[in-house]
Amino acid sequence: MAIQPRDDRWEAILEELLYEIAQQTKDTLFRGSCYGWLITVGLDDSIRMLNPVTRAQIYLPPMSTLPTVISYQPESHDHEYKLRERNDQIYTFEKWYMQRAIFRKFVLSCPPDDENQDFMAVAIVIIESHLSLCYCRRGDKKWTQLTRLTNLYFEDVIFHEGKINVVDGNCFIYEFDMKTTLGGLSRRPSFDNNVRKNHADDHRYLVQSSDGLLLVVKHGKWVQGEEGDTENEKLRTYNFSVFKLNECQNKWSVMKSLNNYVLMLGYNSSICVMPHAIPRDKGNCIYYSDDWLELQYGQIEGVGYDNGVFDFEDGAVHPFFRDTDLICPAPIWLL
Repeated sequence: MAIQPRDDRWEAILEELLYEIAQQTKDTLFRGSCYGWLITVGLDDSIRMLNPVTRAQIYLPPMSTLPTVISYQPESHDHEYKLRERNDQIYTFEKWYMQRAIFRKFVLSCPPDDENQDFMAVAIVIIESHLSLCYCRRGDKKWTQLTRLTNLYFEDVIFHEGKINVVDGNCFIYEFDMKTTLGGLSRRPSFDNNVRKNHADDHRYLVQSSDGLLLVVKHGKWVQGEEGDTENEKLRTYNFSVFKLNECQNKWSVMKSLNNYVLMLGYNSSICVMPHAIPRDKGNCIYYSDDWLELQYGQIEGVGYDNGVFDFEDGAVHPFFRDTDLICPAPIWLL
């Protein structure tokens, strides 16, 4: 959801809404946004779906119900969680690490308060050192692992036409049936030879548009601090590549324009919208928020600095906030 302030009345409504969100999400991190709901992960083991407009809250199964969590002891300071990792090794983790590092993103199949639709929440989550998938349905008390395929690194997930579509670090597409959860590797699209792919500082997104399935690759580079300070290097977005799936050729074809559409990327569900749906009302752009998850594990201040707008017309990245060093926690688009 986007609120476009047109006068003082709208400005006041927006300020009140942001204040309400801040009050309701204290000590939580945003890891999902769709259908007007935010998905938050708390330090108290909770995972909530929150509608900041209606103030409705619906709880998902807590972190401690993940399939690799052996025990959760909130009274054991700095050793709250005990997890089973690869080769059946047992490790303990602090609650702050679990909150920040375990979940990459949540997506929802429908509004959670719509009783007439089959509700399903899917999360990209670290399972035995790999980014895998877990899901829950309405009324479930625990998270269930969707696939036991190993050595995978899923980067984005969307719902489309009753299917769960996922993209991995190789830009391969996996598809799972929403009702039966059956599925697996669906396509291995190729690229042109001159296309940069599989780079460690890239992040991949899957977007369903009116023209078909899109692959969006966010390109990052390390930038030194002031006066060449290498200890405070930051990973910043400097470019984007967008590809459309050519199903006949099973190939990712480069797109030079978004045809006046806007892409919204980050911890939110990756979507494609018309420009009038956003405040700045400018098309052919990519709005992105900071979701460099691996860099947010141990940081207290300055997380969420990499937010901006990529303009396809001039190929430039424009910062979204003036002061990027004071943003904590990482922001999210409310869709």
